[in-house]
Amino acid sequence: MLTRTERRQVALLTSSGKSGEARAFSYDPNENYQGSLEDLDLHRSFSRPKVVDEPNANEAEADDLPGHIRLRLMLARLKAVEAHALNQAADNDEVLSDSVLLRLKDARLKAVEAHQRKFG
Repeated sequence: MLTRTERRQVALLTSSGKSGEARAFSYDPNENYQGSLEDLDLHRSFSRPKVVDEPNANEAEADDLPGHIRLRLMLARLKAVEAHALNQAADNDEVLSDSVLLRLKDARLKAVEAHQRKFG
C-alpha cells in the first residue's frame, strides 16, 4: 500500500514523459508487473537555482525599454511605495469626522459610477 505522497508521485511519474518515448520507470499494480517499487525514484532532491551575478544587467534592460513603458513602471513603483507607506502608518482607531466620511462616500460613489460607465 502506497502513502498518499507516493501515490501522487507515481501518478506524476506515469503521466509525465514525451508521447513518442518509452517510459523508463512506470508502476503497474497488476500481478503481471515485473518491477518493484524500489525501481521508482520517489524522492528527488531539490536543486537550488543558480544565481548569476550581473550588477549592470537591470540597467542594460532598462535602456532597451521604450519611454512609455519606463513611465508606466515608474508610476507603478511610486504607487507601490505609497501603498506600502500607507500600510505601515499607525492606525489610532480615532473616529473620522463627518466631512471626511462624506468625502470618502462621494469618492466611492464616483468610482462606482466611473466603473459602470466604462464596463457597464
